[in-house]
Amino acid sequence: MKRDPAIAALALGAALALVCLPAVRGQTPPLAADQQIGGGFERFIPDQAGEIAWVLKGTMAKFLSRQMIEIGGLLAQSYDPETGDLKIQVDRVIFNSRTTEVSAGDERVTLRREGMVLTGRGIAWDPKAKTVRVMEDIRVLIKEQGNQGLFPL
Repeated sequence: MKRDPAIAALALGAALALVCLPAVRGQTPPLAADQQIGGGFERFIPDQAGEIAWVLKGTMAKFLSRQMIEIGGLLAQSYDPETGDLKIQVDRVIFNSRTTEVSAGDERVTLRREGMVLTGRGIAWDPKAKTVRVMEDIRVLIKEQGNQGLFPL
């Protein structure tokens, strides 16, 4: 049975909202602006079949408002066969829990997929549309056989 990509994207968006839950049992999740979770977190995001589709890790989450959450040290890794092996790493992002969009204006971004590494500054990630846009200073490295790199000029 083919999975609906919109459902997978919604699952990722909903999962990003879960970063407001602390990684340590017994802690109460912050609900007001200026509250923060430190010490890191890790969330496993299932697909419709209950298999792990994404693993999200971060070093902190700070609530800027009920809707906007700043996430530090974000590493998102896809295990979804449809998306493929994709890792997204950003030092600091803003997550909008209403729209599920993730953005960072001037932060360094690294995307890794199979034999490719893309780096740049700034990100606009829309899980619903299944798009990740890197804004500027974009560099692409394509790895060849023997782990040599081809850097397009």
